[in-house]
Amino acid sequence: MLISSSLIFFCQSSEIEELFQKGNSLLSEGHLLEAIDIYAKVIDADSEHMNAYANRGLAYSYLEDYKQAIEDFTKALELDPKQENSELPTLFLNRGFAYSNSDEIEKAFEDYGQALRINSEFAEAFCNRGMLNQKQDRMERAVSDYRMAVNCASPESEAGLLALRLLAEFEENQED
Repeated sequence: MLISSSLIFFCQSSEIEELFQKGNSLLSEGHLLEAIDIYAKVIDADSEHMNAYANRGLAYSYLEDYKQAIEDFTKALELDPKQENSELPTLFLNRGFAYSNSDEIEKAFEDYGQALRINSEFAEAFCNRGMLNQKQDRMERAVSDYRMAVNCASPESEAGLLALRLLAEFEENQED
């Protein structure tokens, strides 16, 4: 399944934001535990720093600590009750990914659906939902989601290429 690293938010101003940027650099470089520590310091200084929760959740997802990732993604979503942040589809995608890997299948479907309600052209959400449908042996839905991912994705995108490969595998299996 895909998880989007485009959620690495970049903000400006103050010492908290400088610390936040340090966490982003560490996250980008793959220093996940160090990034988590930095984001915790940002959150200690500003308990409503949505982006620090979101990026710490991303780091936890990379570490496969999905329970903690879900907690952080949920907190980030709670900090935007009016749903005004442009990265909300990505937050729902990433929390859906964490739910899926925690075997909370219905919650994963809900989050992928919410991401698609906000952005109906979100190829990664279609691809992830397709893989989850396939995992649940809902092949007709999976194929539909893969086709939507291909239609929405840019030709070279990871989601589009993965969806194309999965569609080809499905069609190969149908021929056998």
